[in-house]
Amino acid sequence: MQPSLVYMYNNTEGFDANRFCGIILGGDCGSAQELNSWEVTVPDGKPPVEQPKMPDVRSTLSSFHPGNLMTNFLHRPTRPR
Repeated sequence: MQPSLVYMYNNTEGFDANRFCGIILGGDCGSAQELNSWEVTVPDGKPPVEQPKMPDVRSTLSSFHPGNLMTNFLHRPTRPR
């Protein structure tokens, strides 16, 4: 796995020293203003509330999962005194 900046350099068209400087140092360096001057519009209101539907009991799958079982083949029981 390669570092993020190396991946961006190898796979992003126009990734140059200005872009690198803007990402690492920010401020007035390179293209920091271009990278950080974007806006996203968020729509007003909320989507309608939907009640979740419970699955049919017959459609659920049950399974037995024994976890953390341990077998010691070298164990020898001792006699009580």
